[in-house]
Amino acid sequence: MKENLKFILQIVIVPMVLAFFGFKINTTLQEKQRNFDKIKFTDQVLNEAFDSNNAAKAFALSKLIPQLIDDRAFADTLILLINNHYLSEAATALQLGNDTVYKQISEAAKTYDANSFMDSLKNNPLTSHAEAAHLYENKGLELIERGDLKEAQRNFEKAEQAYPGFHSVYEISNLLKNKTEQLKVDRDTIKAKQEVMQEVRKHYTWKLSSPKARLMPHD
Repeated sequence: MKENLKFILQIVIVPMVLAFFGFKINTTLQEKQRNFDKIKFTDQVLNEAFDSNNAAKAFALSKLIPQLIDDRAFADTLILLINNHYLSEAATALQLGNDTVYKQISEAAKTYDANSFMDSLKNNPLTSHAEAAHLYENKGLELIERGDLKEAQRNFEKAEQAYPGFHSVYEISNLLKNKTEQLKVDRDTIKAKQEVMQEVRKHYTWKLSSPKARLMPHD
């Protein structure tokens, strides 16, 4: 009987136990390798997104990450890290008065449809006012193109109220205010529109958040 039990242990039980522990060890090693690969991938992605200081590249990576990673939670975490980094960069740029950096980040997010990031810009206390000013500014530029200088002036004034000192909205608002007063005298709408567009192109285009001003036709 003892011999039979010994035989069973040697031939059946022991190999099964060894196989089980071998499987567990192999699975653990594979899991550790996967985790190590995730760390390496995370390091590469964040280096590309952060160190290059290139918002366009970062948001392009955010679009690709879900297609490169099967682990949805891991992908979402990477995208959140990128968004939080550039939200901090955008807020810091505004605090330092660096409209150019803020514009680059905001425009890059729009280009790559980074909707979750844009939602953050609109809801963050430090950037929400700038985004509101951005919308009024764009609307004002559209109205200048249409020749509606009075309504354009109102939008630039609202932009200044939303975020004082944003881009050149204060200067353009005053320019439009003077031109609308001039229109009460000479009523030459076409001339006033041409003069406004020339002034905007000459003095303010570089600082505006929208390419619309650069595309204004030379009448």
